[in-house]
Amino acid sequence: MKLLQVRFADISQVTYELMLERADTNLYHGTLVVKFTGTYRDGSTGNADAEFMRGITKTAIGLWQPASVVLDLSELKYEWGDQMLEVIGAGGEQGKTVAVVVGVDCRRAVYSLIRAFDSTPPAAGFESIFDSLEDALEFVRQKSK
Repeated sequence: MKLLQVRFADISQVTYELMLERADTNLYHGTLVVKFTGTYRDGSTGNADAEFMRGITKTAIGLWQPASVVLDLSELKYEWGDQMLEVIGAGGEQGKTVAVVVGVDCRRAVYSLIRAFDSTPPAAGFESIFDSLEDALEFVRQKSK
C-alpha cells in the first residue's frame, strides 16, 4: 500500500488565523474571528480555496462553539468566484450571527456577490459587512444580546 502525505497547504495558498473574543475566562460562547489572508483564485479555480476556508470555519465553530462569528477578509485578495458565498454562509448555516470584514482587495467583489445572490432589496444583506474588525465585533455583540 502506498500512502501519499497530504497537507492543507496542498489545497490552497490562503492562510488563516483564529481568535476568540470573550467577556470572561470561558473559552466557549464568545465571538470567533476567522481571518483569511492571501489570494483566492478566480472563478472555478477558487473552488478549492472556498472549500478550504469553509472547512476551517466550520471546524473552528464546532470546536469552540461561539455565539457569533466574524469572517475577516480584510487582507484577502478576492476578485470573483461564486463559492465565496459558501464561505460567507458557513457560520449562518449553523445558526450563528455572522459579520464579514472586507478590505480594499475584496470589497467590490463581496458586495457584487451578495447583490447577485440576494433577491431582497439592495440594502438588505449588506448590514453585516464592515470595513473594520471593531465595527463587525460591535455588530455581533449587539445581535447576541
